[in-house]
Amino acid sequence: MTCSSNTICNPDRLVWYKVALAAALATLLLVLAPAFGSSAVASENTGSLVEQAQEYLLRGDAIAAQTMLSEARSKGAPRKAVAATMGRVLLALDKPVQSRRWLERGDFSPATAARGFRALAALELREGHLGAAGEAYNRALAITPKDAGLWTEIARYRYLGGEHLRAIEASDYAYALDPGNAAALQLRAELVRDREGMLPALDWFEKALDQSPDNVALLGE
Repeated sequence: MTCSSNTICNPDRLVWYKVALAAALATLLLVLAPAFGSSAVASENTGSLVEQAQEYLLRGDAIAAQTMLSEARSKGAPRKAVAATMGRVLLALDKPVQSRRWLERGDFSPATAARGFRALAALELREGHLGAAGEAYNRALAITPKDAGLWTEIARYRYLGGEHLRAIEASDYAYALDPGNAAALQLRAELVRDREGMLPALDWFEKALDQSPDNVALLGE
């Protein structure tokens, strides 16, 4: 060890400082480790609840989905992690005003952003704002450009706007992306029904039901 002429150098004291510092750091890590671990577990648990809520929503059980999301929030899930699904749930429960509070800002987690903009588009369509719905779909497309479910919704949007040929193109693309997608199959069935009648469409409805036998809306069709 080298000491300059204008400093007081005590090797024993320096060794003691190093030992004390190492012990303090070890103690700090022991104290913080459970907190980091519990935080990770909590995040994983709330994320699981949000995904369960999404599954309930897809099965048509919006009330159960809302219960799951409320539980996730009570366990610390951040607003942006539940906003997309909560907005869609409230829309399904015929509460568009409350739905807009969750969706309008577009403040979604990266994992749920595409879902959130699709929900926002559905809300805008419900209220007759076709331009705003198109903007929301474009934002969703920028995130998931090859999602069959998204292209199915875009096909419906185009059909509603009177763009029938472009709606068929979007429907065909959705089916090409995922031939087993129940929503894409249902839309295909509806388009065939509108053009050719119920009998030619029946096979498509049955294919959709094979993929989603518990879908209440599909059973109604």
